[in-house]
Order: sequence, then C-alpha cells, then structure tokens
Amino acid sequence: MSYPCIVYERERIESDHASNKPYLHRKRYSVTVIDKDPESEIPDRIAAFPSCRHDRHFVNDNLHHDVFTLYY
Repeated sequence: MSYPCIVYERERIESDHASNKPYLHRKRYSVTVIDKDPESEIPDRIAAFPSCRHDRHFVNDNLHHDVFTLYY
C-alpha cells in the first residue's frame, strides 16, 4: 500500500422493521484512514460525511489510523 490510503469493509446491513417486515436497510461500513501525517486533513473530510462517527485513533508502525463507522 502507498500512504495515505483508505481501507473500508462492509460490516453488516441493519434493517428497520414495521408490521414484521423490513422496510429500511442501511449498510454499515468500517472506514480506516491510514496516513504518515498525524495532522492529515483526510480524517476531517471523512468525519464530515452524513451518518459518520469517529470510533478511534491509533498508531501502528509510525502510521496514524483513524477508524470511522459510516452508514450508507
């Protein structure tokens, strides 16, 4: 991989029900921004998406990881 990069995976599909039937489906994704720069603007841009939540930040091998949950 070359950095910065964004890694994502679909975690699950959440459904709302009414009258015992699903009527609304939301896909939930885990989105990780990986960057060498601790002050990168990319996590701020991801955080601005509707239905997005920042979950955690950690450093591994001198790379900064910002993990988000995003519903789409």
